[in-house]
Amino acid sequence: MQLRRAGIVLALTATAMTFAGMSAGHAAPAPGAGQGEPTAAEVQQVVVTASPISRGEVIARAQTWVDARVPYSQKVKYNGYRTDCSGFVSMAWRLSDSLSTETLVNVSHLIPKSELRAGDIMMNGGPGSGGNAGHVAIFERWVDGSQTSYWAYEQAGPDGAPTSHHKVPYPYFGNDNRFKPYRYNHIVDDTTGSSLSGDGRAEIAKVGDDGNVIAWRNDNGFAPDTYRTSNLFATEFTADNIQFADLDGDGGTEIIKVGADGNVIAWRNDNGFAPDTYRTSNLIATEFTADNIQFADLNGDRKAEIIKVGDDGNVIAWKNEGGFADRPYRASAIIATEFTADNVHFGDLNGDGKAEIAKVGDDGNVIAWKNEGGFASDTYRTSHIIATEFTADNIQFADLNGDGRTEIIKVGDDGNVIAWRNDNGFAPDTYRTSNLIATEFTADNIQFA
Repeated sequence: MQLRRAGIVLALTATAMTFAGMSAGHAAPAPGAGQGEPTAAEVQQVVVTASPISRGEVIARAQTWVDARVPYSQKVKYNGYRTDCSGFVSMAWRLSDSLSTETLVNVSHLIPKSELRAGDIMMNGGPGSGGNAGHVAIFERWVDGSQTSYWAYEQAGPDGAPTSHHKVPYPYFGNDNRFKPYRYNHIVDDTTGSSLSGDGRAEIAKVGDDGNVIAWRNDNGFAPDTYRTSNLFATEFTADNIQFADLDGDGGTEIIKVGADGNVIAWRNDNGFAPDTYRTSNLIATEFTADNIQFADLNGDRKAEIIKVGDDGNVIAWKNEGGFADRPYRASAIIATEFTADNVHFGDLNGDGKAEIAKVGDDGNVIAWKNEGGFASDTYRTSHIIATEFTADNIQFADLNGDGRTEIIKVGDDGNVIAWRNDNGFAPDTYRTSNLIATEFTADNIQFA
């Protein structure tokens, strides 16, 4: 997401905030631990610049301290930020200085529990929360639908203990009701993708031998048990003539069929994750085949372009200028060369809403090119090797956790579907943590919607 960096200058009285005593796992902080006495520099008036930041960037910044195993300290700074709980939050929110639990309330506001989202915080803060009295942790997501515990990032000590990412009971350990949910005043939602249900977290779908299309709802983001509830969504499809894409930009994916006559017919998603969601249809394109068609949002308007890979290796895209309409694709551009129909893939790796292009080489390397120009002939320039040990027919890209950045997915010969989370956007080391997200699929009957 492109964010305006217009700074908002706030005069705040900063006091040092520290908190010690958190051991790994579901352990409560040690009694008596907390922040040290503020220094003269920390109690003086400081100027803090607060600027917009996306939820995905907050979590990505928090993860950098986990990866670096930054040791807790009440006195030391790491990359300019105090390495205690509130210094950690100040870093993740990209504030220009380290605040305390007493002053973080000046750049945030209380929210209901029901509105907690990635990048918000759980804090015992405000006036009187200095010393041993206050603490703060970054909320990532609920552990499950019961909303009784959550995944959190925090810098909790004791001295020397690394930054942690672990489960925390709501509202905090020991059922401490002093902890309340807060939201940074300048946080912005990520540019999320589309999905069958419309929440931006991709559903998984299978086309059976009988032509039935069954989809399982993504109930828990990037997690092993995320696909639970299923529905029959369509009939009379085959595994090789089906596509899903958001054509009208409303966040719900349409279902699309490529006929033997080259006609491309789409049915609009009218009702989200429901059996009767696909009703109204349109002829959206002609002269395609089932194996040379792709859909991807190239310009960030959430309306998918249609794409063809020619026999000459040229990748041609037609701009979606009419949404869900009769033949909405008009202007065209050659967006890439030297691809084949079976080794081209699209996915938004950095969360800016514009899909990157990727190729799987004969050596198993997955190379991605960054979308730097939107819908344009020279849009793909900078490249990275983003993964290894894939083949052209066992790879998928889909946003599983709704942060706007696509995960990479492999379907094994044993039917297991393994996904690697996108932790670092468009970067060589972005795919790290993996989960088994489904079983009993094959590489040619799996779709993400």
